[in-house]
Amino acid sequence: MARELLRLRNEKGLSDAVSIAIFLGIVLVMTAVIGSIALSKVPSGTAPTASIAIQSMGNLVTISHRGGEGIDYKNLRIYLYTYPELNLLPGYPTVGDTTAKTDAEPIGVFNNGDIIKIQNLQKGVYKVSIEYVPLQQMIAEALVTVN
Repeated sequence: MARELLRLRNEKGLSDAVSIAIFLGIVLVMTAVIGSIALSKVPSGTAPTASIAIQSMGNLVTISHRGGEGIDYKNLRIYLYTYPELNLLPGYPTVGDTTAKTDAEPIGVFNNGDIIKIQNLQKGVYKVSIEYVPLQQMIAEALVTVN
């Protein structure tokens, strides 16, 4: 009888160790699966390559496409900050598809020769940043002084 009790105790201890090992295995597999799913959702690719000039003219700022790839206006987001405080101006960020622009063919695409205008700015220094929305990547930034 004493042998049977000793034998049952040993088997029970083995059962606990096996269940812990199985639990840890399941946790590791789930962690790997969740990690691979989360990492596969990262946007891939690169932003379009374009030469973009940001300049001030009187009380407005112009954003000019000087060459390179065209970018859909809906994929542009414009940020306008006071400088050096870096306070975002009311109404910003805004999409690139504003009414204050010249848009050559193809329509709806910011391409060579197109100009976006930010009008009616007060005197001061501003930081202008342009984001390529699909990758959440800044593609142009400049400090401009408005007179």
